[in-house]
Amino acid sequence: MRAYSNDVREFRAFAGIEDPQAFRHVGRGHVLAWRHDLKQRALGDATIRRKLSALSSLFDALYEANAVTGNPVDGVKRPRIVLRPTEN
Repeated sequence: MRAYSNDVREFRAFAGIEDPQAFRHVGRGHVLAWRHDLKQRALGDATIRRKLSALSSLFDALYEANAVTGNPVDGVKRPRIVLRPTEN
């Protein structure tokens, strides 16, 4: 849970969100720019997936509370999960 909180805090800083009401103005472009920034910082795929998942979870909760009209993370592609073959 702490990682999700840190991830949301990081997005807030990236997007310049100081007032929680500003989440209403976050669009897909903000999320795409953040994803690009995460990739430029050479973070691992699993880390980028987690960060986008944390942000998506926040927007799902805000949507359920009628605080936003949609989830701007919906449809944003996340890095693939690479499954390694198991040894027998």
